[in-house]
Amino acid sequence: MHPLPPAATDDVEAAGPQTRLRRLRALNAEAETTLDRNLLEARALALQSESLARELGANGELALSLLVQGKVCFFEEQIDEALQLGQRAAELAESEGHPGVLAKVLSGLGAMWATLGLGEQALPHLESAAEQLAGSPDAAGLALVQSLLGGVLAQSGQPERGRVQLEQALTSFTQLGIANRAREARHNLACLANLQGRHATALAMSDISSAEALRCGDWMHAHIEATACDALVGLGRADEAVQRARRAIEETPDRNRGDYDLSLALGRAELADGRIDDAEASLRHALGLLERGGRPDDPLLFEALAEVQRRRGDEAGALELSARALQAQQAGHGGSEETLRWRLKALQAGVELQAVRLRYGRIAAERARLSAQLEHSRRLLAAEIGARPSGLLDDPSAAPHPSFDRAFDGEASGYGLRYQPLVDLAEGRVVGFEALLRLAGKPGGSSAPLEFVRRLEASGEIASVGHWVLRQACRDLVALQADASMPLRLTVNVSRQEIERAEFADDVLEVLAAAGLPPARLDLDIDGFSDDAEVRALIRPLQRLRSAGVGITLDNFGNSLLPLAMLAELPLSRLKIDRSVVANFGQDDRHDALLASLLQTASNLRLGVAAAGIELATQWRGLRRLGCGEGQGFLFATPLPLAVALQLPRVLPAA
Repeated sequence: MHPLPPAATDDVEAAGPQTRLRRLRALNAEAETTLDRNLLEARALALQSESLARELGANGELALSLLVQGKVCFFEEQIDEALQLGQRAAELAESEGHPGVLAKVLSGLGAMWATLGLGEQALPHLESAAEQLAGSPDAAGLALVQSLLGGVLAQSGQPERGRVQLEQALTSFTQLGIANRAREARHNLACLANLQGRHATALAMSDISSAEALRCGDWMHAHIEATACDALVGLGRADEAVQRARRAIEETPDRNRGDYDLSLALGRAELADGRIDDAEASLRHALGLLERGGRPDDPLLFEALAEVQRRRGDEAGALELSARALQAQQAGHGGSEETLRWRLKALQAGVELQAVRLRYGRIAAERARLSAQLEHSRRLLAAEIGARPSGLLDDPSAAPHPSFDRAFDGEASGYGLRYQPLVDLAEGRVVGFEALLRLAGKPGGSSAPLEFVRRLEASGEIASVGHWVLRQACRDLVALQADASMPLRLTVNVSRQEIERAEFADDVLEVLAAAGLPPARLDLDIDGFSDDAEVRALIRPLQRLRSAGVGITLDNFGNSLLPLAMLAELPLSRLKIDRSVVANFGQDDRHDALLASLLQTASNLRLGVAAAGIELATQWRGLRRLGCGEGQGFLFATPLPLAVALQLPRVLPAA
């Protein structure tokens, strides 16, 4: 594990509140400016500012730190996580009541939706941000919102309103001397001009912006050149567009945020110039970028691919691609009432119905994978509405509860894992990670984790998904352990339905053996029991696992329906104190006494104890003083993607 920058609290621990607040604001500003250079460093700075903001109770600055983390997730294609962080930031900013902070957060959230091509979701955020800044002295902030809003309006069928906003933004940025923002506004105006057929205007604007962007190494250079190429094609100068696109690819050293636009522009220019083979190669490259990045389908790309097939005489292939282009266009502009109804249901369940859109050029195995995704989506939707859905997803032969699928592919079905570190509270040392299931990289998947887990349980899918979580988390623990000097422990949540499956204990031990992990490296978190009978039915498989060395942790201790008498019956190794108990600690003597009694209960039963939801340094110090051994929470780190968890230091900055 590699060290992060020094903790924000280290050099200001003894300073006064105003000094610490200035340090907090500086951290947020540095994190924001670092986004374009180094995403990992930006995330590290934002995590530090989040910890300090929580300690100071500065909700406005906390909202800004969460927004930066959301932007990092967005650039890493972790769309679901990004939108959730953005929404949390907006709620905090609104509670703080600072118009400038709220406007910045809302504009950031709106920009995410706009980048996904979902202008309908972006508009309310951006219009609200503009209202917050109306009449304020923050001319730069207002101009930024106008620039974003103008681009969305232009793409949402309101070109004249969009043009007015963009021209106002360009004027303001030019007067303020903010060159990079002026380029963005001018670029949006060029895109709008292309949409309106004013290609000469679009080309002139792009030429100005391109020269500036290339001179200062602006990452927007690739996007600007793509717009210029589209303008040249519109002017009938396709050969010139091809040469310009190829030159732009050579000139732009880092095209991570513009590779798709340039590849699409090059392919369309080659197609217009009659270079069919070159066009197909460029367009297929763009298709690969679109699919790997989890972007919504682009009708321009599929129309171009369809035209390639028409010119090759493949009318069937052209029809299939044109249908996909039409479907993408309908999805972006509303679509039929039937399509909208099912898309809404899918978004509510946190599942994108990818399976109804067969990928172009894939073999039968891909179709089978997408069919499995469709079946998984159907079951979640059925569990949500309480009956089997009909119409678009109708399949009367499907069983209401699936059989256990040992080979279930969670990643292909839209899931991902995040890892929250478990910390030794005495030393601040990372002793393990809890694996947390999330919906990964799909726009609109805004369900809270508990909500979609309940849907999985209701649909009967939880056993298959849970088995995938265990397999993937054990493989990831091997990677996390590589640079660690001491053995790390993995915590995985399991539901009652999973444990009730007859082969559950055998499967857990088999997965551990396949990963080369000793059973003692795994802890299973259990919860959700409402009576003695439910508990007694699970004792046998849990005893078998405990005898093999697997740890068993009772989650949500202090806020659970489990009768206390059952603590002596279950083969437990650890109790995890519920976050609500930790949140109330320090408010009054009664809450403090409750926490102390829970810790004493664990000690009397000779069980280890951990605390969840530690968000403040005062909570951490109090828990440590009372003898709580381990804990986790936002004070130390939010749930992180594996790549970021691998970079965590051995001792976390907050400690």
